[in-house]
Amino acid sequence: MRFHILIMSLLFLVSCDSSSQESKVLNPITPKAIDSCSNAVLFENVAAAEAMVEKNYSGHLKNYRGSDTTKLDFIHFFQNGKLVSSKFYYENGQLQEEYTFLCRALHGLQKFYNKNGTLAKVIPYRYGRTNGIGKLYDEKGTLRQEVTLVNDSIILARNFDSGGKLINQ
Repeated sequence: MRFHILIMSLLFLVSCDSSSQESKVLNPITPKAIDSCSNAVLFENVAAAEAMVEKNYSGHLKNYRGSDTTKLDFIHFFQNGKLVSSKFYYENGQLQEEYTFLCRALHGLQKFYNKNGTLAKVIPYRYGRTNGIGKLYDEKGTLRQEVTLVNDSIILARNFDSGGKLINQ
């Protein structure tokens, strides 16, 4: 009996502590609570990229496809040893994806491109969480969907026809 009371007491204390912290981070009404490096959702590949350069390195790091230095795979950009942006390329040389980072988290617009070079989608991030207006485009570059995102949740979605006219909201 004492053992069960002890376990229940510990669970209560842990749940009380984590719930107060979680309400600060996830409450969409108080976005300033998530706008800091201490609450950022870290992007797992950033640490691996930063391990490739010296501690205070500022500049870029290019990676090529195999031994052919004309076929770029990706470029990472660093400032004082911290990854600030990355670009990835298709085998045909066209830009495939762009990322920006702050505090080792996605921050800013994440952009994806079709093989023909047209913009495919844009996802807005703030300290590792999706926040803002996300957009999806077709192969011709026509806006097909727009979503409003708050703390990784879709609040509103709008769809467009192939001519760019609003279908539904």
